[in-house]
Amino acid sequence: SEIMTKAVGFCNELGFAVDAYPIVVTDALGPNILGMAENERIYVSRLALMQGTKRVAGTLIEEFIHLRYAYQDETRAMQEFLLDRLVSVGEQMKGEPL
Repeated sequence: SEIMTKAVGFCNELGFAVDAYPIVVTDALGPNILGMAENERIYVSRLALMQGTKRVAGTLIEEFIHLRYAYQDETRAMQEFLLDRLVSVGEQMKGEPL
């Protein structure tokens, strides 16, 4: 879909090579679950697609991080990783390190 293509491209531009893993769109994740990382695959629910490109990109990034770096949901390690990446993106936007 156009949403998935745009989201994957955006993630890659940010340095998250989400398409290094097979991406499977499914209805089988359960209510209110947007994504899952399992068996070296990224699963994205149709619910995420219905919520738009931004939600799909976020879901892809989260599941990629689980697979690539083995950080678990709702952990300090995951939080620190995400905040460090956010600051790095800010540094890139400003064109200089902190």
